[in-house]
Amino acid sequence: MLMKNNLISDLKKSLSSENVLTDLEERYAYAQDATNIRQIKKLPDAVVFVENKEQVQKVVKLANKYKVPVICRGAGTNVVGSCTVEHGGIILNFSKMNKILEINRENMTVTVEPGVVLGVLQAEVEKSGLFYPPDPSNLAVSTIGGSIAQSSGGAKSFKYGTTKDYVLDLSVVMADGEILKTGAKTIKNATGYNLNTLFVGSEGTLGIVVEAVLKLIPKPQSKKVLMAYFDTVKDAVAAVNSIIEQRIYPATIDFMDRNAIQTVEKFYPANLLTEKEAALIIEIDGFECSMDYQENIIKGVLNYCNASAIQASHNDDEYNKIWTARR
Repeated sequence: MLMKNNLISDLKKSLSSENVLTDLEERYAYAQDATNIRQIKKLPDAVVFVENKEQVQKVVKLANKYKVPVICRGAGTNVVGSCTVEHGGIILNFSKMNKILEINRENMTVTVEPGVVLGVLQAEVEKSGLFYPPDPSNLAVSTIGGSIAQSSGGAKSFKYGTTKDYVLDLSVVMADGEILKTGAKTIKNATGYNLNTLFVGSEGTLGIVVEAVLKLIPKPQSKKVLMAYFDTVKDAVAAVNSIIEQRIYPATIDFMDRNAIQTVEKFYPANLLTEKEAALIIEIDGFECSMDYQENIIKGVLNYCNASAIQASHNDDEYNKIWTARR
């Protein structure tokens, strides 16, 4: 107990006391994430909100001094227990490190803090005609730090890849409190070891990401989503292979069975055909002049594969309605 009190005292001296939460109710609220855990067995000793990388270094050095674990937390949207507490320690909350530090149009990169929300990042870079493709289902609230820790993907990974394909450089606070740089602020970097792939997906076990440089690509000129329904799962699966054989590469091909269709419609009514056995959500993007060509080819394949109904978005509202329901 004395060691715990000394730890909390030192944390409050190193950071502003308002950023160090120690009340029972506060610690209980941050002892869980979106994982389906029925009973919380262990609470953190403290919840610390950091505002810059120097504060992260101070917390890590104190954790070393008192031999307590540090558990990093973004939005807590993961469902694999990454933010849960097993042995007490410090919950390190990054919600106040949420700045987009630089959008570089010339190099097509963006530099961010780990608390930046993915959806906010996508909206900001699109204002510059650029695009950050990784889109996990909870992108409206999930953060870059969590996305890097989990190596998040999303529906668009079919065409564009996942988070690991867009990380160019990381600033990582190591266990001794020192900062390691893993890459370079350039699209092409062939020097040294590829440390980015070591840290992406490591779930905070190797170090704490406090800044990231991410690769961007040009924003597609146009996009459209198709939703095709099938009376059998077999026909839906066959349609996926048939589309690819036509040398059409959609941004997304997402499969839903009847249970998923009914659950989504119940949660967010979007006029889905709930009596169907399966559905495919297919997003196409690219130059405006290519959209009709892609759509016609895909519709032909879907009809050949016995699609019983095909819906297509004709404006942003219809596009967003389908994806909001799916997410």
